[in-house]
Amino acid sequence: MRSNLLSARLRLVAALALALPGCLLPEVDTPAVDPALLEAQKSGGGSASAPCHEGTKAPALTIQAPMADPSLAGYEGQCVVAGAVNLDLGAPASMKLAEIRVIEGRLTIGGSGDVAVAKVLPNLEEVKGQIVIMDTALKTLPPFAKLKKAQSILIGSNHALTAIAGFGALEATDGVEVEQNPLLASLGGFGKLTQVTSHIRVRHNYKLTSMTAFASLNATTAALHFERGNFPSLAFPKLTGLNSLIATDCAVTQLSLPLVETVSELRMRRLDELKTIALPKLKSIGTLEISSVQHLQTASWLLSKAHLSGSATVCPVASPLVEALKTWAQGNGSTGTVQGTACQ
Repeated sequence: MRSNLLSARLRLVAALALALPGCLLPEVDTPAVDPALLEAQKSGGGSASAPCHEGTKAPALTIQAPMADPSLAGYEGQCVVAGAVNLDLGAPASMKLAEIRVIEGRLTIGGSGDVAVAKVLPNLEEVKGQIVIMDTALKTLPPFAKLKKAQSILIGSNHALTAIAGFGALEATDGVEVEQNPLLASLGGFGKLTQVTSHIRVRHNYKLTSMTAFASLNATTAALHFERGNFPSLAFPKLTGLNSLIATDCAVTQLSLPLVETVSELRMRRLDELKTIALPKLKSIGTLEISSVQHLQTASWLLSKAHLSGSATVCPVASPLVEALKTWAQGNGSTGTVQGTACQ
């Protein structure tokens, strides 16, 4: 708006100069233009900095291809949607929602459109329901650079998706699921995510070779579950306490939890490449399961002061790790039990 007024005033000055040659015109006090507004206009998001209509909300919205695009006239200046938003990326109208900042329901993104992901809800700050990104043809996801709050996030069955980044402002959520994305090779982003209350699940992404996401987690009551991926490391450098961590059929060579003091449940299953576990500050562990982890034959990674309060099971029965864990548990007065079991 300000830039439009500025342009009008400049055109008026130019017209007067042509009409009255030789006359001196008074200087025009031109207001400063917000650089962010100009940048938004250059990128096609000219309405991104428009003020919200106070006290009003837009209704729930569904945009679906190949149906004709719905009229978005009622959404101009509306920054809050009082309900769910369902976007089919095959419909051009899904790129025209730059003003929306808050969605009070669920956000679902699907469809086979090949779109400029930066234009998908670029100013979104909060989703009070779940974010579901499923069955798309996207190779990368919308960055959601301003998103600070979301109930939970599900990214699944995106057959062309190769990389996940973004979600750089998200600080807390109930859960994150990244599942069954067959070409996904890199999982990053989530750089400010410090708290997860329910779960993180990264499962059945068979080509996933790099996972740097979730490095800022520092407090969680969540269950962390990683299954069938080729990433070499599970590292949570800032995490101090952990409810549950389950890793199954992964190519992980290293598990690093340098600040963790308490773990309620730790299960490691068929981690054929696992050689190193770092738990230097561990004080208490509840349930421990180590199944078919062939390179892990000693309990040297468990400090003598760490205490087992539940049960520890190891397969195969003849594994040297069984006796090593028994010696460790007896030596620190643990109340838990250690036993060997047949592998499933």
